[in-house]
Amino acid sequence: MGRGDRRGATRLMFVVLALSAVGWAFGEHHVATLWEFGLFNTFAGLALLGAGLLAALYLALEPFARRRWPQQLVSWTRLLHGDWRDPLVGRDVLAGCATGVAGACLVHLAVVAPTWVRRPQEVFFIPGHPLIGLSALFTGISQVSVVGMAVALMMFFLLVFLRNLFPRETVGTAVWFVLFAAVLMAASEPRLATLWLITPLAILYTVIVFLALTRAGWLAFFVGRFVYDILTGYPLTFHSSAWYAPIGYAGLLVIAAMALYGLWTSLGGRIMPELADEPRAARAS
Repeated sequence: MGRGDRRGATRLMFVVLALSAVGWAFGEHHVATLWEFGLFNTFAGLALLGAGLLAALYLALEPFARRRWPQQLVSWTRLLHGDWRDPLVGRDVLAGCATGVAGACLVHLAVVAPTWVRRPQEVFFIPGHPLIGLSALFTGISQVSVVGMAVALMMFFLLVFLRNLFPRETVGTAVWFVLFAAVLMAASEPRLATLWLITPLAILYTVIVFLALTRAGWLAFFVGRFVYDILTGYPLTFHSSAWYAPIGYAGLLVIAAMALYGLWTSLGGRIMPELADEPRAARAS
């Protein structure tokens, strides 16, 4: 019927393919043998399947979201079509960085909170791939980007679907809220003895994510997920002499670069616009 955003779906597919290619190039152990063709075929099959499914999901559900909730896709659509300097894009990137930092702080708080009531500390798992070296850094960032994009798309479209499914939007929003908090709790796997302590933190994080999604948009939701995955998946320490410190600092540099880009873009390329406007106002007077 021509309602789908074919151009946006195509660009999304190529972005996912490019990120997957970067992750495979830096993460795979390449050897100059014939088996390299087998590795490439496996990568190409999985990457094309994932990118195709994500593009099909976007192409199928984006018209419903645009018709019911268009303001949440404005910044994402502009970014997808190459408008990198749009102030709205910068605003949502900055909001996403704040959302991801807040969520990561709540996760780290949930790890140590049981010790306040004389309970064992919760287990905090960090995957091993960021500790391998610099090549694993690019692999981890590409994987986090693809997974975060897929999760953010599915959760956003699930909210749109639930809002359309129920007669009242508040009911659909409440169902999404419960589902998101339940998935978050299941992923954290808290102990039963400290469930009462972890649940409020999970609910607070759900509220933060929901506000970012409804007040800013889907782009802020995705950036928040990306920042959250880096801050919870990379080792962070104040001891610069630790052998794993550079990997954690590299992740922080990525987040800092995104935040500076969001700040610069949201202000139209001027960090202090009021000072830049003073000479112009003086000349006018």
